[in-house]
Amino acid sequence: MIGFSGKIFKVTSAIFCWNVAVASAALKAEPLDEFHPVILTSTTGTVDKNSDRLLVEAFSSALKSGALRTLGREFYGVGGEAFAGVGSKGPIGVLSRFLKQSDVDMAGRLSAVYSAIKAPASDKKTTEIELFWTRRTFTGQSSSLKSTPMSLILKLLLPEQSSGFSQEPNPFAIQMGGKLLPLQIVRSRDVPGGGASLVTETLEFVRLTAAQYPKSWLPAHIHASLTIERDRTVKTRVSVSMKPVGFQKAPKEAGDFVIYAMKYEPIKDETSLVTASFDRVYSPSDVNSPRRAPPIVDLGFGPARPENLDIKTCVGNDCFDRLDKVPTIYARLDSGWLWNFLAGTLSLNEFKILVNKLAVDIDQMIVVGPNSELPIAMRTQTWGWKMVDTNRNLRPLNPIEAIQKSLIADSVSQGISSELKNAGDKAEQSLNVTLKPIVQFLQ
Repeated sequence: MIGFSGKIFKVTSAIFCWNVAVASAALKAEPLDEFHPVILTSTTGTVDKNSDRLLVEAFSSALKSGALRTLGREFYGVGGEAFAGVGSKGPIGVLSRFLKQSDVDMAGRLSAVYSAIKAPASDKKTTEIELFWTRRTFTGQSSSLKSTPMSLILKLLLPEQSSGFSQEPNPFAIQMGGKLLPLQIVRSRDVPGGGASLVTETLEFVRLTAAQYPKSWLPAHIHASLTIERDRTVKTRVSVSMKPVGFQKAPKEAGDFVIYAMKYEPIKDETSLVTASFDRVYSPSDVNSPRRAPPIVDLGFGPARPENLDIKTCVGNDCFDRLDKVPTIYARLDSGWLWNFLAGTLSLNEFKILVNKLAVDIDQMIVVGPNSELPIAMRTQTWGWKMVDTNRNLRPLNPIEAIQKSLIADSVSQGISSELKNAGDKAEQSLNVTLKPIVQFLQ
């Protein structure tokens, strides 16, 4: 009996130990635990050391001040009573405040030092800073979250805790903890395989986070560049690529359109990203001008290119594969005689509007035409589903013009061109209203 009990004990112990070993292995094998962010730096071209120092200091200081002020206003309830603890519903709201603040600060800092900045010896001098995710450890500098602009931008997008002052949740909800301290800073030439190898690792990180955190935004790649050209024009670019969160919206009317569904399900493509890019130009004559061009953020939706993390946009019938993988609006046109004409002449009765790219004025939070790409799938009884490419229009937000050019014969369209123009004006306004829920979701 004792021997039998001993055998049971041994078997039970073995099973227990095996379960512990499996659990421990699972914990150790948690793939996200292996990743941490790394900052990559690179330069091309030449400019004298003093000018380079002044430019880099101005850009770094503008990014730092923009990030710090936005951090205080968005999440920690400081920095001005009007903004205290407001919080943002989506990532573009956070980024837009940071970008506008950085732009104002950059113009002010450049105006103070422009007289001491000389033209580059080459055609242009460019400094780039990028943030990737990697499993590897490199020989380089270390940075705390308080020291570099890239560190502060990451802290802005992944704050350690939600503000008690804010009623809105932090849209970047993943707690990264000790992964962010310290950050490594390395030169591009010191990374085996260069930046391309970091792109591959970052895409793997995106796939893993998409599976594990489908309802949380996460910054996958951050890029900042500073360029001075021969005429001393300074150009800056800040872009953030994020693992997105999908959504569905209730039916609504939007001008001449009746929206019966709005869907975005990026989980269908595990390398889907939303990229927000912000380009600004500063010349010696316009940095002090109170009437600078409105700040435009270019938003891209879709799968990432494996070589550089840029968004792969679709063309023509290939866009049918993107339904719901990018924000997709399901709509019917309802505008009196025009609807009757389209329904009668083309047997047209349904639209699916795909949002590949949006150019958003972040002062007014409205969509503007340039750089927007909105392919439209239309179902006709005559030809079945047809894809109309609005990107080739002079007015990208005008679906009626796209239909006229793509589906209506010239002999027919000439006789109704004035009516189509009036309808197109209304449809352009309606489409902007239709897109508003997408902008508001990101705001």
